[in-house]
Amino acid sequence: MDSTTASSRQRRKEARPAELAAAAETLAADDEAGAADDTSVVPLEPRLRAAMDYVSRRYKVSSEAVQPIFATAQVVGRELHVDPLLIIAVIGVESSFNPFSQSGFGAQGLMQVVPRFHQDKLPEEASFLDPVTNVQVGARVLKEYIHRHGGLEEGLQQFGGALNDAGRRYAGKVLAERQRLEQAVQRVRSA
Repeated sequence: MDSTTASSRQRRKEARPAELAAAAETLAADDEAGAADDTSVVPLEPRLRAAMDYVSRRYKVSSEAVQPIFATAQVVGRELHVDPLLIIAVIGVESSFNPFSQSGFGAQGLMQVVPRFHQDKLPEEASFLDPVTNVQVGARVLKEYIHRHGGLEEGLQQFGGALNDAGRRYAGKVLAERQRLEQAVQRVRSA
């Protein structure tokens, strides 16, 4: 393992809540055994597992690739009291699960966080293009906007840079995606 990978893992370990400590210890043990995998395995709630299967099919990405994203959404969502499926819906709308996505405006990563506005939320030596970091920062920005604007739709409009859109199209797209995720979860529960 190179020193860049080791320092990246250490930064993510320090940035995670206590719930991820056991997974980080498992990862460290795997590293000592020579494992090359760079993802922590956090058990997903059944609701998020079902949503992950849906996302994997809809966006044509492997479940293994999105598992750390869902795990981060689960932990950060719980910590911030934000529905993890809302976080996942924002990711779907913003980047279609492309962690290297960048807009013409300079928004980066899964949740399309604009570095010049949110540099203060970035852990030291981390990158907005790191998927786990991007979801952690993006979820905090989302929570801040919902709180600042007094409601979910208004907060989503701010997050999407569309406060002046009277039709609230951005919020509608995110909420429709969250509804599709909920329907996928319900289909699994009914089966």
